[in-house]
Amino acid sequence: MSFIRSVARAVLPQAVRREIHHRVHAVVLRRLADRAFLEGSIVPWLDDRGIRTLLSIGVRAYTAHYPDLLARRGITMWTSDIDPEAARWASADRHVVADVCALSPRDFPLRFDAVLYNGVVGWGVDAPEAVVASFRALHSLVAPGALMVFGWNDDRSADPLGLDGIADLWEPIDGPHGATRRRFDDVTHVYDFLRARPLSAADH
Repeated sequence: MSFIRSVARAVLPQAVRREIHHRVHAVVLRRLADRAFLEGSIVPWLDDRGIRTLLSIGVRAYTAHYPDLLARRGITMWTSDIDPEAARWASADRHVVADVCALSPRDFPLRFDAVLYNGVVGWGVDAPEAVVASFRALHSLVAPGALMVFGWNDDRSADPLGLDGIADLWEPIDGPHGATRRRFDDVTHVYDFLRARPLSAADH
């Protein structure tokens, strides 16, 4: 493998090597248990609960097929990522380049039925105050009672749901197979299933 890498470095331009890496990485990740659970269990669960509009935070090559996956179930997906280069893996007309902590209703023409907030905390949104700010910003974008699928890695972050302020905005609910949280034996990924709490007039 090291010989192949050496030849690739000598022959292929960096941009081509980077694109090959993205594509191979996407194939590998889609085979992991957490990603298979997302596609095989979480997406049908969202459909069964009547979700029709969804905002996904974080875009990479391995998420590029998500809009089509959801569209086959009648769910329209919007995306957002802080990295302008990530837009190439998103739907051009339904993508916002922005920091999740700074998102506001002005950025979108609708309120969402659900949010997929997956693989961002611990991978860029790290400080506790930033994590809470991101949950607050996402709450401002959703319809009353909207759902959140929150994915994080327990080797990259302490339990984010223990931070002050998040429980005031989002409450745990039963997800696929009746659990509020799903862990996996072979990866550190964790999924939490949440619902947006209503805010009092004083909170607006």
